[in-house]
Amino acid sequence: MKKISVLLLNPPYFEPILRDNYCCFTSKTGYLWSPVDLLYISGVLTHKNIALSVIDAVSTKTKWKTIEDWVHDHRPNVIIMLTGTVSFTSDLRELKNIIAQSKKTRVYLVGNTPVFRPEYFLKTYSFVTGIFHHFFDTAILDAIVYKKHNSPSISSRSNGKINFGKVNYLPRLSEIKIPHPPQHHLFPLHTYSTPLSKRHPMATMLTAFGCPFTCKFCIASALDFYPRNIKDLEIELDSMKKNGVKEIFFQDSTFNKNNDHLQKVCRLLKKKKYDFTWSANVHSFNLTIDNLNLMKSAGCHTVQIGVESGSQDILNQYAPSKRKEQLERVFQMCRKVGIRTLGYFIIGFPTETKDTAKETINFALSLDPDFASFSVLTPDYGTSLYDEAVKKKMIETNTISFDSSDAAVLKNIQFSLVEQDKIVTMAYVHFYFSPRRILRYCSNISQLSSLIVNGVRLVHKKILN
Repeated sequence: MKKISVLLLNPPYFEPILRDNYCCFTSKTGYLWSPVDLLYISGVLTHKNIALSVIDAVSTKTKWKTIEDWVHDHRPNVIIMLTGTVSFTSDLRELKNIIAQSKKTRVYLVGNTPVFRPEYFLKTYSFVTGIFHHFFDTAILDAIVYKKHNSPSISSRSNGKINFGKVNYLPRLSEIKIPHPPQHHLFPLHTYSTPLSKRHPMATMLTAFGCPFTCKFCIASALDFYPRNIKDLEIELDSMKKNGVKEIFFQDSTFNKNNDHLQKVCRLLKKKKYDFTWSANVHSFNLTIDNLNLMKSAGCHTVQIGVESGSQDILNQYAPSKRKEQLERVFQMCRKVGIRTLGYFIIGFPTETKDTAKETINFALSLDPDFASFSVLTPDYGTSLYDEAVKKKMIETNTISFDSSDAAVLKNIQFSLVEQDKIVTMAYVHFYFSPRRILRYCSNISQLSSLIVNGVRLVHKKILN
């Protein structure tokens, strides 16, 4: 059997963009990491009858013309393209022009927008063969090799009808197993970096899929939680070590969603003596100092924590699992253990007022994380916030693209969209240019240098663009 040529494509964009794990937003300061959607599909498609290629056009700054030439020269049988809320219009327009030369090429989509709007994409873009809703599903291999689209996680056309797939096709808490580890070596690891990473090359990894919490604005709340098999994790970590990876960003929505799983992962990292340094997303709900100590001993240097708001009333409405006193305790524990923190904060909740926005900024200052990220609230497809926004007409009917790193789109009766953007900019100024923080950075030349570089990038994005 002749090998099937498959291209995994993260398409170009005019600025750095993250399409990853059912999210899509532009990079505030140029940070990028390998997209887990395509990464784990590369593991599913490890097969003797498949010749796999990867183009991460974002991190390698590859232009559409170069991709057009590559497609013309290699004539892939299949293109699996990652797309998302910010860029899907231009992504699909450019791809349509390219495959017009090769009508035998099958096109599949992955990413947040097609996954949660399959009917729109399959009706609007006739050249799209199907949509893969769950990037761990081994049925993707059957779709590529045998053209079988009967998995409940695949949307496709059949006899003039559209069969709709879904993300949550497995029983909750089912353990995920894939036959082969993702092919990290096919991705341009040397191009990935974040302000948090301490070493390079850096790779991305998931130890579990989905999230058990119910934040109304977060796409992870729409994804059932599935832990990965520990033996599979060991095989992937072995492969990463073999390929020279030194730093890992664990992209789990919540690394500590299951304490038993967390402990197994950390003990594996220690037992095998991989010597990886790493960061992870954590939740304040059940994080203990014992687990933080275990994480640090296994190589963790930074945790990223969704604080969201300084108003407990807003948290009660939109992130009911979060309590301010818990968040304060977690940041204190991290300082005690010696793990750095990044806090995520959001401006523009439907019930936000100027007073609650100030509460959020003041809460960020009092928590005193090592890093802070402030964003406008966006009603991502698939979330209950999106349904609320449509029902209450909080977004314009023609709003189909939005970006939490860019301009606000969610209407608020207290202040305009422009005012929301200004508050985000003000939050950055208050946080990063407080006297206490400037003194702290002045005592650490590398941190001061990083602040200046990333500050210039952020100013360029938020003010000059």
